[in-house]
Amino acid sequence: MRLTIRRIILASLAFFIVTSCIFTYIFSGSPGLSEMMDVVYQRQDKFSIEGFRENDISVRRELHYSNKQDHIFEDFVQSDQSKIKQNKQSGGIRRRLGSKAETTYDLSEWEQLPIGEQCGAFFNHWRQKNPDWKYSKDLNYDKSITDKGFFFRLQRDRVREQKKSAKRPNPDVITVEDNIAIEEEYKRIVDMTMATQRNMVETTSLIRLFGKCFLEKNNKDAELYEDLAKRFFPYINGQLPSFENAVTGESVVDGYPGATKPYEFGKDHLFEYMQDNSNGKGILISASNRHARDLIKLIRLLRGLNNKLPIQIVHKGDITAKNRDYLKMAASHEVEDFLDESLATEYKSIYPEINLQDVKEIKKTFGSEFPKQDLWFVNIKETIDNSYKYEFPGYANKLLALFFCSFRDVLLFDADTIPLIEPEEFFRMKEYTSKGAYFFRDRSLRDFNDYVETNYFTNLMPTRAQNSMEQLFKIPVVTAHTLNNTYMAGWRHLQESGVVAIDKSKHFLGILMTLPISVWREPVRSSIWGDKELYWIAFSAAGDENYIFNENEAASVGELQVSRNLVSYNNSMTREVCSTHPGHVSADGQLLWVNSGFNYCKKNGHFRDRNKFPYTNMNNNDLRSLFDNPLHITHAIVPPPLPNLRSVGNEIDNTKETEFKKFWKVRPKDVDEINEYVTDADQIVNQIDGWNPQKGWVKTSICSGYMYCAFDVVDNYSPFHEVFGPNSGFLDYEKALSKFSPGQDKGKFFEFPKEKVNYYKFLSKVWVTGSTKFKLIETQEEKEERERTERERNEKIKKLSDQKMVRLKSKLKQVAGQEDPDAKESAEKEQVAENDVVQVQNVERPQRKDHRPEPGNPLEKKS
Repeated sequence: MRLTIRRIILASLAFFIVTSCIFTYIFSGSPGLSEMMDVVYQRQDKFSIEGFRENDISVRRELHYSNKQDHIFEDFVQSDQSKIKQNKQSGGIRRRLGSKAETTYDLSEWEQLPIGEQCGAFFNHWRQKNPDWKYSKDLNYDKSITDKGFFFRLQRDRVREQKKSAKRPNPDVITVEDNIAIEEEYKRIVDMTMATQRNMVETTSLIRLFGKCFLEKNNKDAELYEDLAKRFFPYINGQLPSFENAVTGESVVDGYPGATKPYEFGKDHLFEYMQDNSNGKGILISASNRHARDLIKLIRLLRGLNNKLPIQIVHKGDITAKNRDYLKMAASHEVEDFLDESLATEYKSIYPEINLQDVKEIKKTFGSEFPKQDLWFVNIKETIDNSYKYEFPGYANKLLALFFCSFRDVLLFDADTIPLIEPEEFFRMKEYTSKGAYFFRDRSLRDFNDYVETNYFTNLMPTRAQNSMEQLFKIPVVTAHTLNNTYMAGWRHLQESGVVAIDKSKHFLGILMTLPISVWREPVRSSIWGDKELYWIAFSAAGDENYIFNENEAASVGELQVSRNLVSYNNSMTREVCSTHPGHVSADGQLLWVNSGFNYCKKNGHFRDRNKFPYTNMNNNDLRSLFDNPLHITHAIVPPPLPNLRSVGNEIDNTKETEFKKFWKVRPKDVDEINEYVTDADQIVNQIDGWNPQKGWVKTSICSGYMYCAFDVVDNYSPFHEVFGPNSGFLDYEKALSKFSPGQDKGKFFEFPKEKVNYYKFLSKVWVTGSTKFKLIETQEEKEERERTERERNEKIKKLSDQKMVRLKSKLKQVAGQEDPDAKESAEKEQVAENDVVQVQNVERPQRKDHRPEPGNPLEKKS
């Protein structure tokens, strides 16, 4: 057939049509090929793995605290020229500006101004520029913006679910259009998060300046002070709490107990009154009804420790009158009633060699006199604005308690804290006397945090030494004291807040700063556990690094495990202490306090854990005794500290951190990692004999997961420093493993002397035998009144009973046929008398003062 131009054109057209149909069929009907084409496309653009990483670095750089702009400063120094002239004429701020693009600032002229004039100039300017500024609590911050790959995985899963719900064809296929839509959502989230961070950074900066100007009393403008306080702290309504002494009944509703002057609401400045009138030293506890039993035990323990500090229990009206009565009894009963052995069955079963009823022997052996306690109830319910009453949940009440309490030197306890020294000793320690803020470290658990979290908190702190409000007002910038701590170095847990000692007169702004930060839900609440890290974070955000941590990290406190069939690493020289109680040992080896009460396990009895190692190798009676008795303290182990995961300054490039984590994965596994996904009980590994522990703490499932085992020797961390040193560059983890040379990193091991062990036994018995059952104390007048009422009642019953006997005799005569002519009338009178007897017998007996209610049924408060 001869090819003509017409035939060639027709054939080409037919081929194009057929080819188009085939491709349309393939791409619409073959998910695998369609997805493969999408992947090819994605590898060539920003949706690839490499594209995600490049984006993450860019976002991390933009978020990094070194790149934050001080917009408040920029706005302040770039005011329009007419206002500069006006300020000069009024003796206000003096500055010299060039063009908009090239601003110069005459710092020497500014520094010559009195600080009060500086404060007035700045805040009056700021109010004029921001007349509608309000503290924002409902801000959105998404931590996933620095991990774009993770963000896309979540969004792609959501898109697939939407397609399946809509019954669309090929719902598992993610198209280019889907990725573009996710990219748009990602950009929106990034912009929102950036705006939120800017808002939070500027808010903390303004509060720092407020503290410099007004809390340090550098400005006397009362109207300005009050206006700014309401703007920056809208949740504080200006009222003080009410104070009630549980023992004496003294009530203070117009100021602080012991203050030199009362507080006049609406006239006095709240913060100024608190600063000027906080007084004395004391123990502070935030609590509600659910803490009542622990509080009773703690008060007993404080009496055993000869505590002479006053105690303030802060609540929001959520401690009932009944529980307040119980706490009063625990604080004020005489020793004989306080230690009455009939109140607790545990008196004889727990450490029977210690007889608490022998007061003289107890004083001689342990030095305890069980003094009565000066106990106060502090109600802060009316101090918080109604629109914010749900913004301070649970743990945040501790922050409010710290802020509102009347003490100058505050020893903040959790309800289940166990102090093991006389409380006033905390205030005498060199750590407290040197800084006025003494904090304690948590367990050194291998639990990572994220760059976005540590960098966020650093952004809230003063970090810019130049071109910033910190420079203008001489606020010190944050240092390595904060930036190189354990949390900033990449580990989740730094502070244990069961005990916090603070001098409010030195750190008022730091305490105040805890409140606005705690109200921000994200990223604060997902970055830290409760109030744990808020104290040092808020202090540093306030420009106050004058705090100190206890030298040692938390220890595992209990008994040393010596039997080879009960240890986790049975071919190792490491020592092991397993406990549900972190303890805190001072630099000189003194055990200061433990948390979680004194029970061996606060969550359950032995039965639930009897089939778990190491209890499977124990006698059942021994196991029961272990759980039924309090924690026996003989030893403590502080494991070796973890190496830094990040360098000082939160490196923007996370290559080193990523390689670091990879290296962990190729090390030998600990027992908790080996058993992490094992469901068959027969496959669980209980003991390891081939290597030492790889980390200092190993979590177990015992006591509902509260049991941790600590080791004083681990296979060393030094290869990290060898492989990832400053001059070594980055190696893949196989090469890192080849450099691993097993050695040992050593922690600290403490064995307590016998007299201390016996003292801890005594304190544990005092705490464990605490009960809500008490004998009530009655006065002599109350006793005489009770006896008179009882006597009158008994006489009436006797009289009516005699009348009843007359009636019965009459009935007997009727039965014998010897009816009395007046029997009917007599019987009627006796029937009335019988009713009277019944009525008298049903009269409630006056409650005896030695009555003891059943557990769970507290006494009614006396009206």
